[in-house]
Amino acid sequence: QAQWLDQVQPLLDDLALDYWNPPPQFISGEVQVSDWLTVWSAADIARHSQRDASGSLVLIQLNDTPSGSPAPLKASWNEALRLLNLYQFLPHVYATTTTAIQQRQLPLLANPTTDEATVTDEHWTHLRTLVLEETLLPAIRSMEQEHWPLPEAGYELSDDRGKVIVEAELAWPQARVAVLLTEDDQDTCVQAGWHAFTVPDFLAAMGTIKERLQNDRLQGA
Repeated sequence: QAQWLDQVQPLLDDLALDYWNPPPQFISGEVQVSDWLTVWSAADIARHSQRDASGSLVLIQLNDTPSGSPAPLKASWNEALRLLNLYQFLPHVYATTTTAIQQRQLPLLANPTTDEATVTDEHWTHLRTLVLEETLLPAIRSMEQEHWPLPEAGYELSDDRGKVIVEAELAWPQARVAVLLTEDDQDTCVQAGWHAFTVPDFLAAMGTIKERLQNDRLQGA
């Protein structure tokens, strides 16, 4: 536990740890997802036994400055975004990057408790670099300003055997909502039980889709 705190403290601001209110004893762990992505976690068993979600602390750490091929970094970015979506309903979920640590920036609070605490511009900016369909870029800017849940770019939907059957331009996996480039891909997603939209359909129905995502978020909270 003391060793875990020694490793995490330089990555996570003292205020964030104080906000979590660490107990005298807790379970902690480190998962090395890739050479560029690490997930730190801690759990207060006493709060968990009372079904108190505040008993969990998650910190996602991404090294965004590796040298060499950009492919592993892109894969780690996508996985970090997926993890943010997965953990977004917990009260104490944070994310940081090597660049942010070097610049002494506060870690991102993935599940904000106030309107001012939102997903940083950095994550939305990176999302725009991954999107192939340029007509989606103004919509992504609107989603950022309206504080939508952060989608995944290039999400790969697999069948029961693990074979990739379609790649979505944007996706919210927890809500099973996807934006596709072709009608054939849309049909494939619908058959798999997803709410699937082509780009024109998505742009025309953003209000309805936002409401669907918000309802899903409330049900999952």
